[in-house]
Amino acid sequence: MGEKKLIISVVVGYMLKVLKKGLDTTKFKDEFSAIRHGDYDSFIKLVNVEEPTIVSYNDGKIKTNNFSKASGDCDFVMLIVSGPALKEFFNKCKLEYDDKIGIDTEIDDTIYEKLAEFEISLRMHSRNNGIDKRNLVDVIDMLCFVKVFDDVIKDRLHKGRDYINYIKHGGKKFSNHSDGINKFNDAFSCLIENNLVI
Repeated sequence: MGEKKLIISVVVGYMLKVLKKGLDTTKFKDEFSAIRHGDYDSFIKLVNVEEPTIVSYNDGKIKTNNFSKASGDCDFVMLIVSGPALKEFFNKCKLEYDDKIGIDTEIDDTIYEKLAEFEISLRMHSRNNGIDKRNLVDVIDMLCFVKVFDDVIKDRLHKGRDYINYIKHGGKKFSNHSDGINKFNDAFSCLIENNLVI
């Protein structure tokens, strides 16, 4: 049996591939920004699909639907609630970009999905620790401070962030994608070692 994938990793990974290709993302700018930053409430409203019925049980209390970040519900519940919106958004993106994107010979789809999971995991864990920053530099710095991680761990995580930025914007941080992928894989291992995955 194959490894199960998070739909959010597939969708955000696909959008990273679109950004690397240099395609125009203006049409989906708001949706992409909302989902990448974990603003599930806004994302669901932007995509405009019906939310699934979800029931949660926590500390003797049962709650049905009406989940939101504003009400303090955990990101994981909101991620599940956003599932249908993510699928709809993915279909729209594929219709828009599939014929333009071509085959990426430098980065495998699994790396794109891990890149997405890397950022989403950091954002979820930071919010679980009372940190609500949009800038990923601040997210990593504050999360490392709260978790009392040393500078070695912080540097490894920032290398992963650097590679995400390299894909989005290019630049001179890495000599090539192979170098960036090696640094990113080390950053992703750092997430796993420190129990920061989702």
